[in-house]
Amino acid sequence: MSKANEKDSIKRGAWNYKKKRLPAFSSVFKSPAERRRFIREWISKPFGYLMDLIGHFALKLLPIDVCSNLGAFLGRVVMKSKHKGAVANMRRNLEIILPDASVEEREAILTRNCESLGRLMTEFSVLTRICRDEKRVKIVGLEEILPATQNSPIVLIVLHLGNWEVLSSISKKIGIPFHTFFLPLDNPVERWVTARVRKKLGANLLPEGMMGVGPALHILKQGGVVSLLCDEAFAGEIRGPLFGRPAHLKGNLALAARLARRTGAKLCILNTVRQEAANFECHFSPVITLPGQHDARVDEDMLDDVQFLNNLVEPIIKRHVAQWYYLHERL
Repeated sequence: MSKANEKDSIKRGAWNYKKKRLPAFSSVFKSPAERRRFIREWISKPFGYLMDLIGHFALKLLPIDVCSNLGAFLGRVVMKSKHKGAVANMRRNLEIILPDASVEEREAILTRNCESLGRLMTEFSVLTRICRDEKRVKIVGLEEILPATQNSPIVLIVLHLGNWEVLSSISKKIGIPFHTFFLPLDNPVERWVTARVRKKLGANLLPEGMMGVGPALHILKQGGVVSLLCDEAFAGEIRGPLFGRPAHLKGNLALAARLARRTGAKLCILNTVRQEAANFECHFSPVITLPGQHDARVDEDMLDDVQFLNNLVEPIIKRHVAQWYYLHERL
């Protein structure tokens, strides 16, 4: 990355992926704290990873709905008993997002969100079976997006709703390759499982993090389709949607707008909604054109674009907040 690009990334808060380095054996002799870190990273965590791997393959033996419902039970129990800080964040966030809802209504949403988090974890084990079943994954809104891909590059704004991983299979089903931004997970078992499942589902992954921007621009200039998740949290804080906060350039809404401005791409919001257990609807919004003739290099113009896109994304998140992955982070 050039110095100019590096400064630009810092200014806009762009995310860059850096692989985590494990402590060297010499750290055992440095200090008690370093020794504990060595034991944690090389002994305690690998044992936990082994249990994760065994659990993943054991869950594969279950019927789909049993696997999903088990996740809902575990999510409800584990979140409320072991992640009380996250649950407190949920309550505060729901007061901001749904101020007119009663306490009882918000508590019911909180419980459903805990269940949704649990379902996401266990459903990875049966995701390929879910996506092969046309009755479980229905697609809504293709009548506008399909013709649009013939006439313009498209930036898909994907949301962390329902189980968004089923979207990896949509590309192959409708015959339009989506090239997707992603960040690898820190847990090596989860990283391996997600990569393996996404590959089976036909996902086309761009290079990690900001390294994917160059290839994405090339794909869009060739008339292709690029997707990125535009509701997000970084370092425990929700960056998007805004929920009343000022627009900023530190998130993927800004990146989506920049990609569209640079390439003349249209945009489309894509999200999943869980119907019951492991049944989903995948919704393509009407095609979106950014308003005006803004300059993609002018930050003030980009803030207008971020606010414009946020005003489209935020109501969808509010409507399905019980299924929103980031409800447990800080607003």
